[in-house]
Amino acid sequence: MRRGGMSGFGKWYEEQQAAENGEATASSSWFGGSDEVLPLFNTENMPTFSLESMRESMEAQMPRKILGMGYQQRFQVFCALLVLSVVFFALAF
Repeated sequence: MRRGGMSGFGKWYEEQQAAENGEATASSSWFGGSDEVLPLFNTENMPTFSLESMRESMEAQMPRKILGMGYQQRFQVFCALLVLSVVFFALAF
């Protein structure tokens, strides 16, 4: 990476790295020369998000039987009703 003709982001990134290492930068800041940088997105106190944990909690809340039918029987009824609706749609034309 060449450091001579760096873009705006590259220059900003170098300034941030230098500030973390305790070095002073000679360039001006966008916010009137203040050295304090506000965090735009703080993830320190944020809980971790996992699709696996969300799926497990949703499955724990879902009842095992609905209208006395398990998942496989409910899926079969859904498919039968879907076919029946296609038949009635075809009969309408």
